[in-house]
Amino acid sequence: MNGSIIKASMLIVYLIVMPAPRRSAPRRGPAPTQGLLAKANVPSPAGSIFTESAPVEQPLLVNPPGVSISDSNRALMKFSQLIMMGIALAAIWGGLFSIAFAEGATNNDFLIIFIGGLVSAGITIGWIEAQSRKNDHVLYEVQDYMLGIGFFFATIGMIWGSRWIIGFITGEGWTEIFGTAAEFNSGVLIDATTGESVDWHPNAKAIYVQTAALLVLIFGEIQLLKRFKGSTGFGRAVAAYAPILVLVGAGIGPWMTWTENTISYEMGLSVILLSFAAMEMALRSNKALNFVVVAVVSGITPILFEVFNTGAETNGAGGAMSLLIFIIAIQGYYAARQELRSELIQKASVVLVGEIVLAMYIARLEGLNLHIGPLKSTEYGLENILGLSVALWIAVLIFYFPA
Repeated sequence: MNGSIIKASMLIVYLIVMPAPRRSAPRRGPAPTQGLLAKANVPSPAGSIFTESAPVEQPLLVNPPGVSISDSNRALMKFSQLIMMGIALAAIWGGLFSIAFAEGATNNDFLIIFIGGLVSAGITIGWIEAQSRKNDHVLYEVQDYMLGIGFFFATIGMIWGSRWIIGFITGEGWTEIFGTAAEFNSGVLIDATTGESVDWHPNAKAIYVQTAALLVLIFGEIQLLKRFKGSTGFGRAVAAYAPILVLVGAGIGPWMTWTENTISYEMGLSVILLSFAAMEMALRSNKALNFVVVAVVSGITPILFEVFNTGAETNGAGGAMSLLIFIIAIQGYYAARQELRSELIQKASVVLVGEIVLAMYIARLEGLNLHIGPLKSTEYGLENILGLSVALWIAVLIFYFPA
């Protein structure tokens, strides 16, 4: 009996001192492809601008148990969302233009668009902020669409808000930088070219105000996009396209009227700054399509503006086309950046150089002169030696080919 007790005691002591068995730590398995916790597919960096593009962080997609969405169905859903988005934006644009350009529109109409645009943008972006805060500011696709709409409304608000401010301070007599209070309050302005009475509009200095308003908005969008992650492609695309579209739309419309159909310093500076801002936002989107489209449109803009440069003084033709030299310099700056994909730059350069060749042909055919600020080739008798077409080709050699 004593022996049994001794054996039992030894067994107990052995079990106490025996080391615990080794257990491997639990490992997280791969994300399920369907079911309640289906992980969103991480998009490949194809179509990106930079050579080293990390996959975009995606939010967690929650599907009903046992229900999966195929890639084809998901693509169809995205396409239908874009169609509905386009219809909605077209309706919004139509309503805004019917208010802003209606016969008898007053400065108070611009105030309504200003307040409506900023309030709509504030509500939209505030909703995104509140929803994404729960997910570490990683956006879903629907939030990305709402972000783009918010940027759209913010652009509308800033453009028409700055227009309202111009009219308000002029009408109150605070300044005569943009015109006189008497002319504003009468609502009539004598056209300097035709001598006819036209609706009041500010002078070319108002372009500075609207350009500054857009640049302030772009700075705010950059800071906001630094905060958000995940699906931000649509919002970034709106932020990239808005400056160049406003430049084209306002440039051949109100701004050209304000400058009396000439390419003034105000117009030239706006073309340079907004083209640079649009290309910078397109670059930050890391989407090749955005960058190529913005770069191509920025190259066409000076050619388009030259068509409306009908009020230029003698030997003043070519003022708009001369701005293409600065656009070439900006494009050359981005083409020279080492972190950009070389194949993208090579493909884009074919179109960009084609635009320049077209501009050179038009300059030679129409006899356009070189204008770089106050320097004009005709004033120095250099139009036969250093004309606009020669200057454009020299700009390509200096700024673009080295890249």
